[in-house]
Amino acid sequence: MKYIYIMMLLLGGIMVSAQEKLDIWVDGNCASCKGRIEKAALQIMGVDSAQWDVSSKILTIEKTDQFYKDDLLTHLASIGYDTKAYKGDPLATENYSFCCDYIERKKTEIESELNGTDNLVTKELWVDGICGMCQDRIKEASVGFDEISFAFWDMESKMLRIDVEEDFDVMVLHHALANIGHDTKLAQASDEAYDNLHGCCKYRDEEVQNMHTPESFLSGFKNWDDSADHSNDVHGVIHELTKEGEKLPVIGASVQWLGTTIATSTDEQGFFSLEKIKETNSIVVQYIGSQPDTIEMGDQHIVNILIKSNFILDEISIAHKRKSTEISFLNTMKIRQIDKKELLKAACCSLSESFETTPSVDVSFTDAITGTRKIELLGLAGPNVQIMHENIPNVRGLAAINGLNLIPGPWVESMQLNIGSGSVINGPEALTGQINVETKKPRESERVYIGLYGNMMERFELNANTTTNINEQLSTAFIVHAARQNGVRDRNSDGFLDNPLSNQLFFVNRWKLKTKNNFTAQLGIKYATIDRTSGQSEQLLTDVPPAGLLWEAKQRTQRLEAWYKMGRVFENNPNRSFGFMLNYTYHNQRSTFGLKPYSGLQNSVYGNLIFSQLIDGTSNKLNYGVSYQMDMFQEQLNVIGYTRNEVLPGVFTEYNTSYQDKFDFVFGLRADYHNNYGLLINPRLHAKYAPSEYQAWRISAGRGIRTPSIFAENPGIFVSSRHIVLQGETDTPYGLGQEIAWNAGLSYTQEVTLNERTLLFGAEYYYTFFENNVLIDFDTDVHSVFIYNAENGTRSHSIQVHAEYEVLPDFTLKTAYRFNDVRNEFISGTALKPLISRHRAFLNASVELPNRWMIDGTFNVQGRKRIPSTASNPVEFQFDNYSPIFYAINGQVSKFFKKGFEAYLGVENALDFRQEDAIIQADNPFGEFFDASLIWGPVMGRNIYAGVRYRLFNDKPIEKGCG
Repeated sequence: MKYIYIMMLLLGGIMVSAQEKLDIWVDGNCASCKGRIEKAALQIMGVDSAQWDVSSKILTIEKTDQFYKDDLLTHLASIGYDTKAYKGDPLATENYSFCCDYIERKKTEIESELNGTDNLVTKELWVDGICGMCQDRIKEASVGFDEISFAFWDMESKMLRIDVEEDFDVMVLHHALANIGHDTKLAQASDEAYDNLHGCCKYRDEEVQNMHTPESFLSGFKNWDDSADHSNDVHGVIHELTKEGEKLPVIGASVQWLGTTIATSTDEQGFFSLEKIKETNSIVVQYIGSQPDTIEMGDQHIVNILIKSNFILDEISIAHKRKSTEISFLNTMKIRQIDKKELLKAACCSLSESFETTPSVDVSFTDAITGTRKIELLGLAGPNVQIMHENIPNVRGLAAINGLNLIPGPWVESMQLNIGSGSVINGPEALTGQINVETKKPRESERVYIGLYGNMMERFELNANTTTNINEQLSTAFIVHAARQNGVRDRNSDGFLDNPLSNQLFFVNRWKLKTKNNFTAQLGIKYATIDRTSGQSEQLLTDVPPAGLLWEAKQRTQRLEAWYKMGRVFENNPNRSFGFMLNYTYHNQRSTFGLKPYSGLQNSVYGNLIFSQLIDGTSNKLNYGVSYQMDMFQEQLNVIGYTRNEVLPGVFTEYNTSYQDKFDFVFGLRADYHNNYGLLINPRLHAKYAPSEYQAWRISAGRGIRTPSIFAENPGIFVSSRHIVLQGETDTPYGLGQEIAWNAGLSYTQEVTLNERTLLFGAEYYYTFFENNVLIDFDTDVHSVFIYNAENGTRSHSIQVHAEYEVLPDFTLKTAYRFNDVRNEFISGTALKPLISRHRAFLNASVELPNRWMIDGTFNVQGRKRIPSTASNPVEFQFDNYSPIFYAINGQVSKFFKKGFEAYLGVENALDFRQEDAIIQADNPFGEFFDASLIWGPVMGRNIYAGVRYRLFNDKPIEKGCG
């Protein structure tokens, strides 16, 4: 009864939190402050919208019962803004634009009121300088005039802002600044005055310039005309903050008055200028790779804009909540960005379980014994998908299947999923798609994180991480995962464990260095060990086999990874940069499946050197570089050894261009030379046509090549009495050829407004065919599994339509339907690929309730799957030719508390559907008909789990106010 109650709570009624408005006084100064305050408010749980008025300083939010006011007030104080309860941290405002220095401005306003001077005007002038000493000197000289009540000089834009009496002759200030050694547009400092400057302040000297951060000299305001009237102009500089934390000028960004055709673009220094118009006071900024957004200028006519992580931050008023899964309309490739919020909707014990709420990826088990999960994309096996860890190929080789368990879900910050052909930069191995996993990093993750998890199968997990900032440039993080599963369960009474017994321990130490000369570097090391035991257990058997011989599967895996990454922007040419990645992997696994021993040892080295540059100062971009992959494998099955050493140096180039702001193209080509297979050429093409801002057509096409690890990728071949027949005929690895596939796709994405809410719709079709395929054939003979090459061996047609709609505030529905038609050319003829569902329907509902409750439920319908024929077995050991249609429901309830605590309760397979009699001849596992490989549905029943999380972030200390 309690299960029914849980499911009713999860999927039954729809409870929507009541919204109400709240006004909060927040001090600030300008449109830049407006964007920063509103962005900070939207980061707080329970805040649905935020609007801050520059003149009244009132922040109006729409909130739900999940909202706690103190969370917002302390967060605003941590980024430097006063409220009536807390004073802002003054250190947080040090790097803000000059117009945001509202603390100094506030003092000026008070003094003006006391002195009765209300005839002040604001003016700006360009003053050359280079450092903090210059800043102090320029400000001191300016406020030395009685007529100037406020002055602030910004090092980045080199703009001096003053509040001055209307009748003051600004030329007097120009000459005063020149007399102390600082050039302006209307007065130049004499050599004698310049020579009197401190050595650090010699802004004309190239050596001194190189000592300071390059972005200080990227200002487009060098073209500023101080003699002109700028009251009717808008000027600004746009910078981009890269993933490595470097600030670069954005070239070719579009800046347009909202609702008009009046527009301009940024120059090679990121500078733009627009004449003000009466129709609107808002500008729209658009740039390839970032979300277009709107800036309300107010009375401001100078603005510094920072673009980061596909969004324009700090200076922007964000008018929507970020979705947990997003598809960019700006990226040429159709990439699904899956963030941490989406991963929190399920237990996500490992990467293989992180796709439960993603309809494009199918998750299933490899067999009915080992509990190993696998993923499939476009109806094709997971190893055809290139899985990377922060752009380093990772889940491959001997870890192609088990490697999914080596990345715990709580470690994942985000994922990028690209279906079809991917970028050539990361190697030739992507046949059906690419998945890039971003895990927790130093400085960016929680200062302290602790997560505890447990389920009714007696699986218990601990995940913890901490990050420490050694100094301003160097930081480190430690991440730990420990798990144990010791529940002996056999619900179908076949004598086999429903789930394996296991112990695992993972440890990561990461370091990150960022210097002031545009150099960043990362160093990391990871160690993982897993012990798993599955199969029969004496505790489950009423009759112990003769001599106590049990059919057991024992697997022990040890893995060591070490990686180094670095990147730098060229100081003399900020449009060029380069990056380098180096990775070493040691993977050792020892296993026994009944009487079949299998072991594998892998040593791999990977290197990738990438150069990137903008061409002729335009938005056209060229990536090129060289890569190197070396793999040394030693495998042994029974008494037969398999040694293969692969060396793969390669070169690549990728050109990004656009045409008329509607067409975008990515042309990629790479050439690799394999020591066993010779020269490999892989072309790839991506194109996008965007007839409107929220509509995109995309096509992709490309070729991929990889060498399969046939034993490690197919553990199901070991869990039966079938004979393994390897039909290799050459002197290449396993005697087989490489897998070579072409993939082509067409997709359409549209976002429309329906009842004032956003509806996202998408449709896509992908066709994959293999020039050469390694087939695992269970069909030809019920007593054998054949492994062989098949030219044109597999063809796949995949169609998917999906939609996402926020039906009501805080209630979102996602639905999808996917059709896969995958056919193999077996020895016995053409047939549907076995154990693959042709039809899948998907529905996900997510609800945020009052008092910080969140409910998420997923409903899956799996269509029939073809089962390899068992007709030649005795009747009692036969399966039907097709599986039945079955349904799966997962759900989770989460509660967010104050001070970083969170608790959750969830259920997997809520309907308790299981594949009965999943193992043929389970009572005699050493008999000739024993087979546990024909698995088409869940082997474990309903599983209820619970957990808690605690997060402590790197917030700056807050000074308590008296208001």
